[in-house]
Amino acid sequence: MLSSVCTALVMLAVFALLAPWEKESDGKGEDKPFTGETHPKFGEFEYKPGKTYECEVRRDDNGLLYAGYSRTRTEIIERLSTRWSVVEAQCLLEHREASPGVADGAFGNNTERAVKRIQDKANIAVDGKIGPDTWKVLRK
Repeated sequence: MLSSVCTALVMLAVFALLAPWEKESDGKGEDKPFTGETHPKFGEFEYKPGKTYECEVRRDDNGLLYAGYSRTRTEIIERLSTRWSVVEAQCLLEHREASPGVADGAFGNNTERAVKRIQDKANIAVDGKIGPDTWKVLRK
């Protein structure tokens, strides 16, 4: 019994060291983009007042815009959210000339107003939240 537990713990440790943290499996054998609060390079997101992030927006291998903080195309973020996908959205909003203020990872009033401007301009539902339709606009 003890050897089974030890073997399982060793296997779990090896998996943790070798796991491809940038992507997650969708359960169908396909990779899905990393999202949300954990970033493969930067780790867990922790909001720090006054901390801002650089925005270098470029096209990825799929031709989609990417700022380096999240690859989500479906995560729903809204007011009071704090995570890497908010930094990503703020960078993409700035790139689209709908300035959210600073890229700090906190979805506040300025980010919400910028999202609404982008949504209105794209003729999609203007709700101030970022979901699949708004990500599509931001990433194209």
